[in-house]
Amino acid sequence: MTYEQGIELLNQLKANAASSVRHANTYAYSGFELKYPGYKGGLDYALWHNGVRPKHEDVVKKIYDLTSEENFDEVVSALEDIHANGDSATTSFFSDEMKSLIFLVTLQEEVNYPPPANGKNLPFWRFYEAALAKVGEVTIEEVVERTNNHGKSAPRPYPNIGRVKPAHYR
Repeated sequence: MTYEQGIELLNQLKANAASSVRHANTYAYSGFELKYPGYKGGLDYALWHNGVRPKHEDVVKKIYDLTSEENFDEVVSALEDIHANGDSATTSFFSDEMKSLIFLVTLQEEVNYPPPANGKNLPFWRFYEAALAKVGEVTIEEVVERTNNHGKSAPRPYPNIGRVKPAHYR
């Protein structure tokens, strides 16, 4: 599923909820559930996996754990592939479950915070920074803090990173 297809799907969930179609506001996808409305009183979507709402911090920590100095460029390439192609990405770096998790978390943000907001870019910035933390450019504690800055302005990308940067990290 591409981001365009995902946005169409989530908009349909919203329309179904508005028209009171029973149980049509939940969509099962690759072991995950997308639900509308989410926890913000009908203003967002919620993602569930095995009865738990995955947090962005969880994804950040998983990417950090998967990254090493040797595979840093491959991690960045895999994230770029998912950013561009959604769950239709061809990367084999991440497991299918992890690829779906990254896609669905960022799809949720793309719909909940559409342009001119940062949408999917914001979580992708943090995912890239998680890889940077593993190779010593920043600390994982900084990245987690930047990830969990709820209610504050979104921290902008670091301006002086010397490593390869994804196109969306600007």
